[in-house]
Amino acid sequence: NQVKQALFSTAFDPKPGTDTVIDDTVINIFGYGIPNVDSVLKLYPPTLPSYTKDQLLDPYPNPFVVNLANDNDKIYFPFFLARPTRVAEITIYTLSGEFIANTLLASILRPGRYGINGRREELEQIGAVWNGKNEKGKLVGSGLYFVVLRTGYTTDVKKFALVR
Repeated sequence: NQVKQALFSTAFDPKPGTDTVIDDTVINIFGYGIPNVDSVLKLYPPTLPSYTKDQLLDPYPNPFVVNLANDNDKIYFPFFLARPTRVAEITIYTLSGEFIANTLLASILRPGRYGINGRREELEQIGAVWNGKNEKGKLVGSGLYFVVLRTGYTTDVKKFALVR
């Protein structure tokens, strides 16, 4: 309704028509005119998430359901980099802090958002995925886990659930 009202309020009618009154309401039978979208954007400027530091975005799928019959199950860790980095790694820990697995990401990463809008292949290419196994190749148990993104500039943490 706010968008509709904003478009109506900024519309310009180059050929004003006659108005009709229905149930004590004045109605312009030719519409409101041509909306001025530029004016609407000035009234309601678009907002984008402002990332100022390297950070993890929400892992998906969460919860991560491991199917024992399917060895291709993976959880993906999208992230944002504020500046280029040569050092980036993802580490998985249990809720109690026990180390599970570590992955070094691609050697040089440019600034930007990685793996958003379901771009899983991008995350697989740089190594920001996990298959639910520890460093010894054994499946870990169901529970809550932390994923930690470390770059040369910052550290960020997200929580996710694993179900078997």
